[in-house]
Amino acid sequence: MKKFIRAMSLSIALCLLFALLPVLPVSAASSATLTVSSTQLSPGDTVTVTVGYSSSEPLRGADITVKYPSDIFDYVGHSFADRNNMSGSSAPTSDCLQFLSWYDTPGSSGQTSLTLGTITLEVKDSPAASGEIVVTRAEGSSGTTGKLVFLGTTSVTVSTQSPQEEDPPEEQPTPSEQPSEPEKESSNLLKSLTVSNATLSPAFNPDQPADSYSCSVPYEVESLDIKAVPVDSDASISIQNNKLKASGVTNVTVTVTPAAGSGLEKRHYTIAATRAAPPDAPALDSLEIPDVQLSPDFSPDVMDYHCQVPYETTALDINAICSDPDAVVELSDLSLASEGVTDITVTVSKDGYNPRVYTISVTRKDPHSSRLKSLSIVEAQLFPSFEEQSEPGAIFTCTVPYETESLHITAVPEDSAATIQIENNILIPGSTSRITITVSCEDQEDSLYYIDATRLAQSAEEEQEEDSNSSPAGTTQLIVAIAVVVIGAGIGIAVFVLYLKRNNRKS
Repeated sequence: MKKFIRAMSLSIALCLLFALLPVLPVSAASSATLTVSSTQLSPGDTVTVTVGYSSSEPLRGADITVKYPSDIFDYVGHSFADRNNMSGSSAPTSDCLQFLSWYDTPGSSGQTSLTLGTITLEVKDSPAASGEIVVTRAEGSSGTTGKLVFLGTTSVTVSTQSPQEEDPPEEQPTPSEQPSEPEKESSNLLKSLTVSNATLSPAFNPDQPADSYSCSVPYEVESLDIKAVPVDSDASISIQNNKLKASGVTNVTVTVTPAAGSGLEKRHYTIAATRAAPPDAPALDSLEIPDVQLSPDFSPDVMDYHCQVPYETTALDINAICSDPDAVVELSDLSLASEGVTDITVTVSKDGYNPRVYTISVTRKDPHSSRLKSLSIVEAQLFPSFEEQSEPGAIFTCTVPYETESLHITAVPEDSAATIQIENNILIPGSTSRITITVSCEDQEDSLYYIDATRLAQSAEEEQEEDSNSSPAGTTQLIVAIAVVVIGAGIGIAVFVLYLKRNNRKS
């Protein structure tokens, strides 16, 4: 209410000011301007009407009345320039709005081009076809002389268009009557079921169709090539789960959906398809580790190996070769654990094949070792061999000729820092001597190995000579013994004969 009273006071003051000023003729160059945001309108559109001033004659204030067609627009709102807080407006009527704008304080030169105010209007739901927005009154105060200036009138024509009514749909011609066909019987059965890349068991029989079938396919077959024809041409066929898994059975389902409205339920046919396992990838042609002995020796069809390496070895250098140009050979991490066993894998891969994996279990020896790497003698063969029994505490045996007074022993330690000591290596003829081999190494307990060596009592030549010298004496003794027996027997017989004769005489 206060703003309205203030605006009315300003309007009255401006009118009094204009009344006191002498009336000047309107300059031909002076004019009010009127623009509309759109002149082609539709129901519900919002329009902004802008009232301005453009002339060579400076203007300090204006009193404007704008009239708009009420059969096209509804009033929404308005605004006006308010540089010095001295503007105001009258309450809008149904088709008219009056407002005044004061832009510069008295004594200023004014402006030659400016916007005096804006009005916002909305197009009615059922507007008139066209109308004019008119500035019916426009007066201002000259910035040069301060006298009243008539700005003239101006107008803008707007037009509206109603929503277009849709044409009624054209009537479709009535189709000519066709002769009725005999009703077709609905069915949820199959007329035929074939698989081009497999053989069904049992074979499909349309007269006695089974619900379950089976087949086997090679690994290369990833899905069944199924052709299913329904008895009812209006029925539909769908196939589910037709991606076969390798090395197993996949239940592929063929579903017959009867025609709509038939009242029949869907029928399912199941094919249990067994897909073969993929073949193994090609084997390695060779597998080697420089300066390391694999156990067992490499064979293309043997998958697991083990070996020992010195403590100083922190990683392996493996040579794995496969002659198949399409195969890919991949090695796992070749670094070795500081202790324990490290499993290293060599994988041979090829598209469409099962990977072939070789495993090498590598034992890294202790930092220091008091064990023997090898043990041998020149004079004879050890039993058992060192390869068969290499653990510390092992006892080996051998027999050497009488001429051998001591053994030539070659003992090689696993650790190059270890020392070897051989004791009691003097052989006594005709007896067994135990030779002790001691392996010593820093931070390790001594390891003992034993050789029980038997030296023959005499040489072969001496034994042969002794045998030859002792043969005549033995023969003589044998002859004497035989002679004694013969003589004794003769004497006994003679005594017996004399005894018989004496008895005969007495009788």
